[in-house]
Amino acid sequence: MDLERGFPMKRLTVFFLTAVFCLVAAGCSSGASAPQGRTNAVSPSSAAEHSADAAGLTDGTQKAAASGAERPASDSRKVIQSAELTLQTVRYDELNDKLQSLVASFGGYIENSSVQGDVPGSNALRNASYTLRVPSGKLQSFLQSAGDLGNVVSKSISGQDVTQNYFDAETRVKSLRTEQDRLLSLMQTAEKMDDILKIEQRLTDVENEIEQLTGQLKQWDSLVSLSTVTIKIREVAELTAPPAKDFGGQIGSIFQSSLSALGVTLRYLVLGVAAALPFLAVLAVFGAAVLFLRRRLQKRKTRSVPPYDSGKSDSSNTK
Repeated sequence: MDLERGFPMKRLTVFFLTAVFCLVAAGCSSGASAPQGRTNAVSPSSAAEHSADAAGLTDGTQKAAASGAERPASDSRKVIQSAELTLQTVRYDELNDKLQSLVASFGGYIENSSVQGDVPGSNALRNASYTLRVPSGKLQSFLQSAGDLGNVVSKSISGQDVTQNYFDAETRVKSLRTEQDRLLSLMQTAEKMDDILKIEQRLTDVENEIEQLTGQLKQWDSLVSLSTVTIKIREVAELTAPPAKDFGGQIGSIFQSSLSALGVTLRYLVLGVAAALPFLAVLAVFGAAVLFLRRRLQKRKTRSVPPYDSGKSDSSNTK
């Protein structure tokens, strides 16, 4: 009897556990299938939006990659070159005429110039300063030719690389023009006055920025294509000799410099003596007067002292 009663209990337990397992499995399967059902239930408009976003993201990624690939090549770099040259000459007028002809032959022009000491009837030495614009590709050859016109005292060349700034400004202009076209399209479809005013304000800002950037780009193009050269011309009575390269020449140059310094010293010494002569003459007169008065006083003192009586002194001694 006990066995018969225990067996139905075991069957009930197994049945209960089986039912619980089936319920749990059914719940898990329904939970897993629910998101899939929701995903499949997305509206066609949402799907279109997602596809459009994906397409836009792809296009944006491609544009970013393209813009990243558009790095300035070494042959398209934007470098602003400038140079300075100082010349000495004993033929001032001739050098100025030759320099102007040289600038024209290289396809350049004189931007501004200034002259000092050019006074009619004056023998003063003159100085001139020129600011020239010369094609960048001919800068080195122009400086070589200009240096042959006179005695080169100093020469320098410098460069400023504006490549990155140039291409950044160029990219910004393209982006602003795209925004400008979009704003013009919105202007045609806008109906509310508030929207129209906002679009007009933004459109004005975009146009001003485009104008500013395009002006900067034009200025860079001019500075890159035409180098700026500053030439200073000094008129001298004698050209400065270039430094000697060998040891013997250096000794001779130093000896000549010493003689020149000695001559300058003697010249200034003579000039100093000449300048002091009036003062020396006054001092000489004053010294002569003092000496004359001193001698007069000494003579008066000698006359006032009584002469020494040697006879009286002898008689007193005999007594």
